[in-house]
Amino acid sequence: MTLQEAEQKYGQLFGWIATPDQHFLVEFLPKIATEFASPPRIVEVGTFYGSTARGLMALTGGTCTSMDNWRDFHPSEKYQTGEQAFWDTVKNNGVDLTASARLIPGDSRIIGLAWNSPIDILFVDGDHAYDSASVDILNFSKHVVP
Repeated sequence: MTLQEAEQKYGQLFGWIATPDQHFLVEFLPKIATEFASPPRIVEVGTFYGSTARGLMALTGGTCTSMDNWRDFHPSEKYQTGEQAFWDTVKNNGVDLTASARLIPGDSRIIGLAWNSPIDILFVDGDHAYDSASVDILNFSKHVVP
């Protein structure tokens, strides 16, 4: 499936990710999804509007727990909260993926300290500073199943 075909089927996927990386994910995610006995359990650190969560779920058939503190979110006439934007995006284009999504508002560094569930796919795209991303990787990666 090409990126264009995927977006015709599911609506916008991946939001702010560079186009070459979007093409890679459209090819890669369905392939790795076949490696799991059941739908993959995905954790997405940093979700913003939810389009990457939408892509992760649509292309793997998995469930996705997303988190964000929306520190950089700027309300608009359409979206007064990052949470509202997330849920609207997850049920975009007539394909409602809300049953496969879970949203945890808050700081991923704090959420990660208390995390105790297995993870099949970890997607870290929160605060892009080295220190914050390192903490997210350390906190969540120990729960990624081999």
